[in-house]
Amino acid sequence: MNQVRTLLVTMTAVVWVSAWAIGCGDDSAVAPDAPPDTTPDQSEGGFEGIGEDCPDDMCAAGLTCYGEAAGGGGLGSDEGVCSRACTNDADCGPDGFCTPAIMLNPEVAVGERICVRSCDANDDCDSEHICSRYWGIVVAFGVPGVDLQSTGCIPGSRTAPIGGPCTDIGDCAPHSECIAVEPWSTPAGECLTSCSEDTSCGAIQPRGLCVLEETEAPFCVPDCMTTDDCPIAGYECVRDDFLGASHCVYPTTPVGFPCEADTDCGPAGSPWNCLTAADGFPGGYCSGPCVADGVPCPGACHDPTPMMPGSSDEICVVDCSVADFLRMFCEGTEIPGRGADYHCVTPPPPDGGMPDGGTPDGGVPPIEPCLPR
Repeated sequence: MNQVRTLLVTMTAVVWVSAWAIGCGDDSAVAPDAPPDTTPDQSEGGFEGIGEDCPDDMCAAGLTCYGEAAGGGGLGSDEGVCSRACTNDADCGPDGFCTPAIMLNPEVAVGERICVRSCDANDDCDSEHICSRYWGIVVAFGVPGVDLQSTGCIPGSRTAPIGGPCTDIGDCAPHSECIAVEPWSTPAGECLTSCSEDTSCGAIQPRGLCVLEETEAPFCVPDCMTTDDCPIAGYECVRDDFLGASHCVYPTTPVGFPCEADTDCGPAGSPWNCLTAADGFPGGYCSGPCVADGVPCPGACHDPTPMMPGSSDEICVVDCSVADFLRMFCEGTEIPGRGADYHCVTPPPPDGGMPDGGTPDGGVPPIEPCLPR
């Protein structure tokens, strides 16, 4: 019996010692370390710095400088904007949301989604940002504006007037886009602010009118009493009978309209000019070069001497083939036009070529210029 008792005690001791050895040994031998947590930091500090400028490409930890390759990419900051890539709102923490794809760089065809801090009013943002639904420039750097589908803190101006000058969205008021500098109609750029009624424009000074066009979303235009009320030099205060009020416009006349002097077509210093009877255009014809500062004219390019390449005598004309109302304007049928002296022309193709404006391979359709009879 004593031998059995001794054997049981010995076996119990071996089991206890083995268990103690396993429990006190190397933990890694029992279970591997847990994988690192890659979930974005949802704490308040985890998203500190989103939307701030990034001088010298410097951003807070975990953020990237976006738009710096294009001088801010039209995002409202010449130095770029700090943010982080995202695929959904959860990636941006409790105080942010994930934008639709934004063209941050004109050299990259695919837009990127990034985080923006949410807001309800300007006071929810720091002093250098505005609470706005729109972000990006309309025409500049090749970067279009984007509707965020929600309001977020982005670079912008809280004191910018309706229709004020701009080079990017950072110069504009909330819910605006920047129509970039181009010589034909917006030589100083122009902030375009969305609206639903005149009262929504009146929240910004000077007071504005809400204009609804068939092909455009409603937008604000600066109201005025005199030209001195206009926020951009060179604009004029013009009475609009359709609106029943006066507003500021850049004073240009459409291509092909009658004129006596260059300033009848556009302000001094602009690319607009008047082709007069001395040039073979009875009653005058508002025109200009085919391209000015890299921007095509608001008409079509006509080469009167296609057999003389490099003659540099191309002019901007009405293209009758674009729309029936242009044909009617040129030929004076059904609506007041210039038909007494002008008509739509389909020039014979040059040897081996296509009619005016076309190419032998058909890559560019020919135009039908409105020219003197």
